[in-house]
Amino acid sequence: QALAWLARSPEASPLQRDFIQTSQIEEERRAQEAREAMRRVRRLRQSTAALAFVGVIAAVLVVFALRQAQSAEASRQTAEESRNEAQTQIALAEAAQRTSQAQLAIVDTQVAQRNAALTPVQQTLNAAVIQATSNAATAQYSGTEIAAELEQLSSVST
Repeated sequence: QALAWLARSPEASPLQRDFIQTSQIEEERRAQEAREAMRRVRRLRQSTAALAFVGVIAAVLVVFALRQAQSAEASRQTAEESRNEAQTQIALAEAAQRTSQAQLAIVDTQVAQRNAALTPVQQTLNAAVIQATSNAATAQYSGTEIAAELEQLSSVST
């Protein structure tokens, strides 16, 4: 309004003109300061929002990292338990194998002992069968005598 009055009124004094121009400059300076303050507030709001967003993202990442760490720890414990169980199973299998080997050695010894005892009996039995067969061939024995002799030999072998 003052500028409009100054433009219409040629009789304004230099002091009035100076005052109006100074007021106009001051008003423009205040408007510029207000615009700059609004810009600063807008930047501050944007920075605050960005910082809050970064904070939320950081919090989410921290929670995610903690859960991953817990999951990794649980996996580690499970793996350790599995390893311990496998070692136990290996130890049990080795003990069973040693027991089986010892039992096999005992059986082998028993078989060897029985074979050693059977060999002379088998030889005697074979010799008796050969003798009985040859006697039968020469007709010295009857069928009942051969059967009796074989029975006697088999009772000796047991």
